[in-house]
Amino acid sequence: MDRLHVALPHSAPRQQLLQDVNLTPIEDLPAALDGWASAAEQLEAARPRIEAARARMKTCGVLPDGLEARDVTADVLRDTEPRQGNRGTAAGEGSGVTCRLNFATDVFGTCKQRPGLARRDLALALVDARQDPLACSVPYGQDGGIIRTVAQGHVTAVILPGHDTATMTVLTVAYAGTA
Repeated sequence: MDRLHVALPHSAPRQQLLQDVNLTPIEDLPAALDGWASAAEQLEAARPRIEAARARMKTCGVLPDGLEARDVTADVLRDTEPRQGNRGTAAGEGSGVTCRLNFATDVFGTCKQRPGLARRDLALALVDARQDPLACSVPYGQDGGIIRTVAQGHVTAVILPGHDTATMTVLTVAYAGTA
């Protein structure tokens, strides 16, 4: 349990882990913990990509060679539609300073395979972060904030804000839920 808690780079999923452990019926607890172990493994597997992005941004100010990313802002905004209110497409597109959302191509494909609630949680975290990436995220590791994380529910995303380009690139997404 402690190793899972330490492996999660953001306080929100740590709190969600503790909540899941405390509120999950004992017979369902192994499956819940397996989901969290899977999320920690997903983040660890993405570490080489994250470190390459960190190093390249520090030295050159651009994404690493070979990291293909595409603008998926409209797709992400569609995933927030059940919530609408102050976060959905009505507020997101016309509210002034916002970042375009770029996903590493392989990460976006994986995210679209996730359950609807996971996609919605990811979309809500990213829509908030695109308004103000620094205020709505926390640093990933000890790099002074070049790489950051956002989280909601059982979803954690590692992002690279591009302040000069008004983009936010999602490097990886970890999902602690089932299915």
